[in-house]
Amino acid sequence: MGVKNIPDHHFNPVLAQTYGVDVAVFLHNIYFWLKHNKAYEKNFYEGRYWTFNSLAAFCEAHPYWSRRQIERIISACKKNSLLLTGCFNQDKRDRTSWYSLSDKAMAYFAECATETAGCISPNGEMQNTERGQSFHQTGTPLPDINPDNSLTDDPPKAPQGAAGSGKPKRGRAAKAAPDWKPERFEGFWRMYPVKKSKQAAIRAWDSLHPDDRLLVVMGHALQRQLASPEWQRKIREEDGQGIPYPASWINGRRWEDEEKLPALGATEAIRPERFGWD
Repeated sequence: MGVKNIPDHHFNPVLAQTYGVDVAVFLHNIYFWLKHNKAYEKNFYEGRYWTFNSLAAFCEAHPYWSRRQIERIISACKKNSLLLTGCFNQDKRDRTSWYSLSDKAMAYFAECATETAGCISPNGEMQNTERGQSFHQTGTPLPDINPDNSLTDDPPKAPQGAAGSGKPKRGRAAKAAPDWKPERFEGFWRMYPVKKSKQAAIRAWDSLHPDDRLLVVMGHALQRQLASPEWQRKIREEDGQGIPYPASWINGRRWEDEEKLPALGATEAIRPERFGWD
């Protein structure tokens, strides 16, 4: 059986020593594409660059990992506050996952963590670092998901606020409040621990149009997430780093992350204020 030609995979030895080789290899792949997108000013949302992929594409890029292994690696990255997830797809039915590195993870790639770092040449080609962390310039980068496996990082559907160049759309008039249930949105905004990108959150809220019953579900899930040890640690020790921005929480329907929610009675469905939405 022939061996498929894939590029060399590299990793940060300090990351590997701390979190294991699998996590280090996976994060290096994400880091490579973040640098690529930064060089071409693509996929910039919520103050950072993002890349996207499916589990199937990760399996293809890493044939030595099974789907279950990749799921565990991603879970470990998120548990250790190394990986951020978002949802920036225009079509809400598109559940393509978007990834970025947390500030904690970027610290391991310090030479490329700032705007002035010399890891990206003017033409966008990757430079090798002294520690050998980058992919070889002659190698083919691991592809992001796309139908024909071409080496582009353009989403299958145009992301929210994206122009043809991948830059966030500008010139949109700011809104003080959403058109849909503005008083409920203000309750959500007060309750949410990360006060970032309010305009994006307003747009996401108007797009979702949550009714009272859904607001109960959202509020209950958010209360549980706020009380979870993971969120409490991120709020207490990391100033909220790793908690999704409000718009990402809404667009990604993160209330559905809750494994078990109690059944709603008829009275609960019309009392969203019970969960802090008044």
